[in-house]
Amino acid sequence: MDADEEALTLRIGRVARAHVDLDIALRSLFGTLVFPSPAFYLADGITSTNRLVADCRVMLSRTDIGADLLDAGLDALSAAKVVNEERNRVVHDMWLPEIRLNSETPPRWEVLRPQRFHNASSSAAVVSRDLDSVESVLTALKRVTLRISGLDSALWMTLPHLMNEVGESPGAMPLSTWMSLAADEFDLLDDGAFRVSGHEPVRLLMIPDEDDD
Repeated sequence: MDADEEALTLRIGRVARAHVDLDIALRSLFGTLVFPSPAFYLADGITSTNRLVADCRVMLSRTDIGADLLDAGLDALSAAKVVNEERNRVVHDMWLPEIRLNSETPPRWEVLRPQRFHNASSSAAVVSRDLDSVESVLTALKRVTLRISGLDSALWMTLPHLMNEVGESPGAMPLSTWMSLAADEFDLLDDGAFRVSGHEPVRLLMIPDEDDD
């Protein structure tokens, strides 16, 4: 495997890992929305990210919370659905290296979506992509995972039955920080860290941005 292929494989792997973080965040949100009912245990049996998003969306829309948090939460879930589709294209499509006449030109790939058997006669859409396109999906996954985590934590600091469960110390960060995360009002920094205006950087995610030396 040459250096270009190794770089692509590394980035696709990071996208796959970041998607696991998103699924974990969505399962946690699902559990928060159904707590304390036995439905808490249903999240483990849901294997589809889109199903988790849809179920959380239905439950959130019927939760008695303020309009600001509701709007931010529904928007975060919509973003999760979009980035999940982008992740699927990165991980499941076929990446074929384009021929480069100049070795100084950044590498690009022709990306094809595998066709199902009953559509074998149809022509597959071919898209030309580079490494930056994969990085953008990774960044989007990190942002939406933080948004879902922010929504989850904000619910624990907003809903009375959840506040009673955790007592007087629901978390180290204030509600305003979690609200900012849910509303996508933060800067995403290196190594999964984020910064909300007026606060020190915090790291919640584990997928690094840079190649290891």
